[in-house]
Amino acid sequence: MKVSGVTPGYNRDEILAALKECGMKATDGKPAQSTKYLAIGDNVGRSKLDAVFSGNSQAKIVTTGELLEVMNRFGKAE
Repeated sequence: MKVSGVTPGYNRDEILAALKECGMKATDGKPAQSTKYLAIGDNVGRSKLDAVFSGNSQAKIVTTGELLEVMNRFGKAE
C-alpha cells in the first residue's frame, strides 16, 4: 500500500505506522505495478494518481479517512 496526501488529525508517519501495526506493507512513494492500494488524503500527489490512471499500477484507490475508519472499528488505530 502506498499513502499520499494529507489527512486531518494525522501525519503521514502516523498513518504508515498504524498500517504497519496491522501487518500491512505500507510506504510513501509512487505506486508500482505490484501496488494493491493507494490511500489518498487531501492534496494527493498528481504523479501518484497518474501512475494509477495511466495503467502503470493496478492499485485500487481508497481514502485515508475510509481506511482509518475501518481500522478504528477493529481497534487498530486511534
